[in-house]
Amino acid sequence: MKKYISFIFLVLLLVSSCTDSKYDGMIDDTAYIANSDLQQKTITLMKVEDYVYEVWIHKGGFFQDKFEGTIATDNEYLIAYNASKETDYTMLDEKYYSFEKNFVITKGANETSVPLTLKTSSVLENLGYGTYYIPLAIGSPSQNIFDEKSNLLLALTLKQPILSIDGDNKGEVFIDFADDPTETHELDMNSVLDIETTENLEIIYSIDPTMVLEGENILDPQYYTIAKNVTMPEGEQVAANKLVIKLAQMPRGRWIIPIRLSTPNDKVEIANDAYLKLTAVKGTLDDIQWGGDYLQVNEIVVSSDALVEKLIATAQGVEANISVDADWIDAYGKDGNVYITIPQANTIGNLERVATVTILDKGTQLEKSIMVRQGMPGYGIGLNKSLWSIADFSSNTANKQAHFTRLFDNFWPANKAQSTNSYIELTDRASNPSDPYILTFDLGEEHIGYNSFGIMPRLQWTEPSAKRVKIEVSDDLTNWTVLGPNAATTGTWDAFTREELNGGTTSYDDKYYGIVHWFDLGDQNKRYIRLHSYESYRTTGQNICMDEVFVNKR
Repeated sequence: MKKYISFIFLVLLLVSSCTDSKYDGMIDDTAYIANSDLQQKTITLMKVEDYVYEVWIHKGGFFQDKFEGTIATDNEYLIAYNASKETDYTMLDEKYYSFEKNFVITKGANETSVPLTLKTSSVLENLGYGTYYIPLAIGSPSQNIFDEKSNLLLALTLKQPILSIDGDNKGEVFIDFADDPTETHELDMNSVLDIETTENLEIIYSIDPTMVLEGENILDPQYYTIAKNVTMPEGEQVAANKLVIKLAQMPRGRWIIPIRLSTPNDKVEIANDAYLKLTAVKGTLDDIQWGGDYLQVNEIVVSSDALVEKLIATAQGVEANISVDADWIDAYGKDGNVYITIPQANTIGNLERVATVTILDKGTQLEKSIMVRQGMPGYGIGLNKSLWSIADFSSNTANKQAHFTRLFDNFWPANKAQSTNSYIELTDRASNPSDPYILTFDLGEEHIGYNSFGIMPRLQWTEPSAKRVKIEVSDDLTNWTVLGPNAATTGTWDAFTREELNGGTTSYDDKYYGIVHWFDLGDQNKRYIRLHSYESYRTTGQNICMDEVFVNKR
């Protein structure tokens, strides 16, 4: 019986304890600033009036009773902030803003805001535009504050609205109208403000000759129209305008149209790119004709030898400036023609030399340029590969069609880093390893005569190179002539030897000094060359790799 009485007493005691302490362990109401630390706000001002920033204070806890607290500036917090962030911010003088020092979060609510009023007119009058810092701290005489979220550094940036040109027709713009048959050409020149204007904003489009450099020609305004003054209505952000160029009337030449935005309204800042320097080109330098013994349509191609005064263009009646962008070649005018001289031969065994010759008509400022390509020792004069394409190919090469142009892109690696995308690797003949890989090269309608075909292996790894090839030529892709010493029998031609590929060593790696196996074709002028590549030195002989091919007159 005693046992049961003791048990009932214990239960009653426990129930009594729970009743007396049911709120034990509950979290008391606590105030905090959710976005403590740094709060930043940019205020774009056109109409100067006081600005109100709401400082939000939150309440957490179980009871959600009425909370009474204080808010004040705290320069000590700013000093500590500067020390931890390595900044040197200073507190804005309290005469430039105001706020209520007390706040109340009502019972049942979990937040309130304290309006901080920035006296913008006083700030601008005495301090100007910029960023100003106000450190704040919340407290309470009798209730809890979350210390780690009790401070706030308010950074208020005052800035002017910025006026610019909307879209891409700003800064320096180049348009070539050489192939434009239209009467006029229009460019949108709308002005844009980064806020809605609070008043009618006058915008001026003026010609600014200070943009025009010495030697440049400014276009006479009679050949274009643009509204000199536009108004952006109150409440808008964009004002429309157009530049209309009278192409049909504009004289041939290279012309500058320099237009700059401005406004008499000192409340608005002008963007750095609120201008247009348009370079408009009409016509071509037809008075200058490329020519000479080394012209191949759009390139001058010469051998590795030194050259003395070789004609590359006629320029009768043109007062021209002639320049070249490389120091191994000289370009100059003489007796109404343009010449080049190459004082020293190219002695680099695996590297072509390339330069661009530019002729500038002083009168029209029109330019005409051409590339000069000098071959390597022993290569003779190469055919202009910019005219080439692949006319046909065997099905076992189709999976590498996207890589075909690597064979005639005038690029081969000088080191391992350059070798990633320099070569073509043909691998798709596992079903019948005896089938050759076949590529048909189109040398272009205006190619010159040639006598040699050259294959450069993959210089990073030369082993997968052809032991045998077959070379055919044609003018119509139908009637083919087999070339080489075995043309009448097997039709194949011995290609690389192991010694060529490994340099007499056991390694086939990194032969960046350049290897080319040449095939003597005899004098040829046919447009198409068909290359059959048979087995390689790599294991089963299935893979064939090449960095570049050459068709040259040696």
